[in-house]
Amino acid sequence: MKTVPAIARRVAVWGTVAIAVVAPTQYGIRILDRATLSVADPLVWLAFAAWLVYCFGERPAAESEPAGSLWRARWRAISPPLLHALLVAAAALSVPRAGDRLLAAKDLFQWIEYLLMAFVLFSGVCGLLVPRRRIAWLLLGMAAAVVGLGLVHYWTPSVPDFGVRATFGNRNVFGGYLAMMLPLAFGLLLYDPHRLRRAGYGLLIVAGASVLLAGGSFLAIALAFAALALTRGTRTFLVLLAVALLAAGAVRPLLPRDNAEILHRSVMLCEPDDESMMHERYAEWQAALFMIGDQPWRGVGLGNYQRNIGLWFGSLPDKAEPAEPDSQNLYLVVGSTIGLPGALCLVALLIQAMIGALKSFSQAHDPVERGIALGAFGAMLGFAVNSFWSPLLVRGIGLPLMLVLALAGGRGRPK
Repeated sequence: MKTVPAIARRVAVWGTVAIAVVAPTQYGIRILDRATLSVADPLVWLAFAAWLVYCFGERPAAESEPAGSLWRARWRAISPPLLHALLVAAAALSVPRAGDRLLAAKDLFQWIEYLLMAFVLFSGVCGLLVPRRRIAWLLLGMAAAVVGLGLVHYWTPSVPDFGVRATFGNRNVFGGYLAMMLPLAFGLLLYDPHRLRRAGYGLLIVAGASVLLAGGSFLAIALAFAALALTRGTRTFLVLLAVALLAAGAVRPLLPRDNAEILHRSVMLCEPDDESMMHERYAEWQAALFMIGDQPWRGVGLGNYQRNIGLWFGSLPDKAEPAEPDSQNLYLVVGSTIGLPGALCLVALLIQAMIGALKSFSQAHDPVERGIALGAFGAMLGFAVNSFWSPLLVRGIGLPLMLVLALAGGRGRPK
């Protein structure tokens, strides 16, 4: 008969697997027109509760074990990293300043779910209860399914460029997802010795790149691929460059959309029909900087960016029509809503995670593990760069990001 901790262990493991399957989508159930509940949200709560039960009920301390060491190990297994906790704390301190406190509280709960609950769960399960490679392959398998739907959108003439979105709300969020998954696949492509799997990684990269219509995501992926290739060696970088140039010359004319023109227009500094006017995206960047300068320490309140940004445009060009959805700068959004300390915590969190992934890469001996660690570094680099053009800490992206962070190196379970 299974004990309660053994049952909790299985729930935590299969809950993590289920989250990895259903997480990459922005679809959900609208609740009272104030919040959206995704399929993954209750799974996170259930699996995290099971992880707590497993950690505190695994076994009694042995007589030879130093007093208190087991409890310290258990608390370590359920405690989030300091930067995660500081980022959430900065967000919580901003809530009383929000004009719409209910919206701020809703976003705070989502950050707690992603940065604390999900990360603690994933970092405990990945590599300890479930091999990292299985989680990585599962993530890429789901990415293949998402890209497949993106291909359907891309090859359907009636779907506008902005609507090539797969399971996400628009091309910007879809591009942010690809900015994580394609570098992860490329890292494994560089090191996995299994030829059939390498062919699968390559096919995913080609298919994902062909449906990518967000310029910021393209720049992020290009930088991540260049960094990973250079880590492997100069020859690998030159091969990547040659393949990219060949694809641009040979494949581009065969596509039904002018990808290069669409990508270029999506990140232009000026309006395409009026070069004297700054593009709405970059005018908003400057307005966000003004908002940070006016409220540098605690911001205007988590989740209240759109409610306040219009007040800081001043004499900047503010077009009558709204800006393209999900085209803001994540760092400016965070800095203006929860303050500069919170924005610095976010930047430090990403840098620390990338350094940790590179350490895991240098210490790993198995080629697949090296590929996963290097791919996790590339995925986080892609997320960090892409976040200049899109606020990617959102539903559908947050949980895959936490899984990628966990792939870079889990912290251990109680012993």
